[in-house]
Amino acid sequence: MKKSLQSLINNQTGSMFIYLFYLATLLSIISLVTINQFQNEHKITAMEIEHFHLDMLHQQTYQTLMNSWEEIDHAEHLDYKFPNGETKVVFKDENPNYLTIIITAIREPPYQRVKTYQFKK
Repeated sequence: MKKSLQSLINNQTGSMFIYLFYLATLLSIISLVTINQFQNEHKITAMEIEHFHLDMLHQQTYQTLMNSWEEIDHAEHLDYKFPNGETKVVFKDENPNYLTIIITAIREPPYQRVKTYQFKK
């Protein structure tokens, strides 16, 4: 390698192909890693946005339930439709001390989240 570098400096017959190949390979690897990292960050951001939407659906459903708690028949299943998705509410009265509420928030498939609440009777 030293002899090749000396031959390049002394303007003798030598080849820069090896140096250009190393440089091109290094630049290609760096650009591929950067593109892959950008794609991963983009996917993570999209998933975080979906998570926020699902959390918002849970909060909207919970607040709607609390506002109309006295009017709700706790033996039936409820479905709510909001502008950003829909939710399904299931009441389970399996424990004599607690009422279990399962809220399932659904957005465009495959995004869905289930959250369980327990209230004392």
